[in-house]
Amino acid sequence: MNRGLVLPLSLFSDASVIPKEHIVEDEEKRVVVIQNTMWKQLPYEVKEHLIKSLAQEWDDWNCCEVPEQAPLHLRKYANTFSTMSGSNCLAATLFAISNSEWIIHEWVHPKTFENGLKRANYILIDDDLCDGDVVTWVNSDGVIQHASYYIGNNLFFNKYGQTFFNPWKIVSWNELKEEWKKYEINIYRSIQKNKIK
Repeated sequence: MNRGLVLPLSLFSDASVIPKEHIVEDEEKRVVVIQNTMWKQLPYEVKEHLIKSLAQEWDDWNCCEVPEQAPLHLRKYANTFSTMSGSNCLAATLFAISNSEWIIHEWVHPKTFENGLKRANYILIDDDLCDGDVVTWVNSDGVIQHASYYIGNNLFFNKYGQTFFNPWKIVSWNELKEEWKKYEINIYRSIQKNKIK
């Protein structure tokens, strides 16, 4: 990106490869200021270790296997990382219901997400989960904090966060409930599916 990045020295597998002028110390910690030229000079193994270590600070990489009944368009992205930052949980959920591939790489605002649900004919329901449902977690002001797409069998297509260190992955209902337990749950269902039920 051609700009500096500051990371803890502890993330580096071999601190001896870091030029001393890039290490900054204070009473609390030692950090490395990475710049483009310095990055290019680091051994590949050091870069690989650093990126993996940094990524695991954002996500533990634990996920569920992609179920056979998962829609084909989700299988392409499930349990993978993006190549760019920006995509958030709202974008991933809109992609799941629309199969519009461009949206999975975008950052989506909660109001835009709500409009997307309406355009896709999803309505708020008071019922048990059904495959194809969208679950949102909202704060006390009614603002959506997280959203996920229900595949079935207590599994969801999900994305935590908006960096490329946050993968699109298959997670369990129990994990989502625990992660977002301080928020209210809302369930949305396609009008067509609601009529069938």
